[in-house]
Amino acid sequence: LHYKLSTGATVEVGTFPAALHTDVRTVILGLKREARGRGRPVSLSAERVAAVDAALRGGSPFSGIEGLRAAVRGWRSMPSNGADTAEAVGAYYNEARAAAYTERTAGPQAALSRTARALAQGPPGGLVLDLGCGSGLSSETFGPIAGAVVGCDLSEAMLRAARARGAALDLVRCDASRPLPFRAGAFAQAVSVSTLQHLLEPCPDGRPAEERLGVWCAEVARVAGGLGSFQFHPPGPEEAREAAAAAERAGLHAALVV
Repeated sequence: LHYKLSTGATVEVGTFPAALHTDVRTVILGLKREARGRGRPVSLSAERVAAVDAALRGGSPFSGIEGLRAAVRGWRSMPSNGADTAEAVGAYYNEARAAAYTERTAGPQAALSRTARALAQGPPGGLVLDLGCGSGLSSETFGPIAGAVVGCDLSEAMLRAARARGAALDLVRCDASRPLPFRAGAFAQAVSVSTLQHLLEPCPDGRPAEERLGVWCAEVARVAGGLGSFQFHPPGPEEAREAAAAAERAGLHAALVV
């Protein structure tokens, strides 16, 4: 089992039965939240925790969960490997992963997009910017309230899938946590589904979450007048509050859908 860090580095956790992979990842997530002192605690039953602890002792370089806890603290202090964010995302979302993601999440993404669409703050019929559009599942859903949708994403494979679906008027590869390649006031509103949570963690190039989130909100204010609707999956209540505070500082008049 390998685990990809927010710095872009990958660490080998150990060799475990496939049935334990999810629980091991859950334990790592809980230890990461514990190390940074924020986020909802992650809990497993005592029996499953014991199984993970035994597996770590038998199939990894860590002496059980306590050893993994110390390692997680060390991972947080690892420097960035200097990888470009777009390069890292592109390497992960290849054609196969883009196709699998689209097939697996079509139903849930459509439902989340409909909720975000119902709460959208902008006027109907204008040009809509879909931030982190992926393979176009959300762009398709926002079509009924838009004169047209322009989607942007970091993954070229995802954008190719969106083009094949005819999901948007135009599709642009760009990083939504950096200045966007659009003029001020180009859009009636901006929308996003299942993307904003990725800005709540540091990225491969070392920029902190606060900086990336601030740029996102400032750019929504610039290109879309601060109007829109953003559905996301915060790791916990504190991260949700951080996103809301960043939106308020930028003067956004947008719905945040958790």
